[in-house]
Amino acid sequence: MTQPAQIACLRIPVTDATLLLPNTAVAEVTDYQEPEAIPGTPEWFLGYIRWRGTRIPVISWEGANQQNMGEGDKRIAILNTIGPNHERIPFIGFVTQGLPRLARVIESDLKPVEDGPTGPADKALVLFEDQTLHIPDIEYLERITADVMAMH
Repeated sequence: MTQPAQIACLRIPVTDATLLLPNTAVAEVTDYQEPEAIPGTPEWFLGYIRWRGTRIPVISWEGANQQNMGEGDKRIAILNTIGPNHERIPFIGFVTQGLPRLARVIESDLKPVEDGPTGPADKALVLFEDQTLHIPDIEYLERITADVMAMH
């Protein structure tokens, strides 16, 4: 009998929550640098940074998810985009609150949380190893980021 496939994931701390993303979704976690703010954009759209010679947008997952944006030990996680805007926006940065931790996940170990607090930037809320984790909706984050970028 074969063992269930493990997926290498990252538990990424944000304000008052932890996100769960597959390693392949995250290109890098880098030191925080203050984004170049763009006037007239939503609060969750923090601006742009330079990363590996490329100008990329930086957002707040908490703000996009209609939650309080926090302070603390900030870093920026660089997401690989996957949606129809990938050619124009290959990466999106989002602010984290500390360093991610590696997690080896077997899909059957993820238990859906039906009655937990979720927002528009959540694809799912799951219980894994006694911790409630948010699985972000990367396509939603891409779409709203692309919408802001198209207007500014």
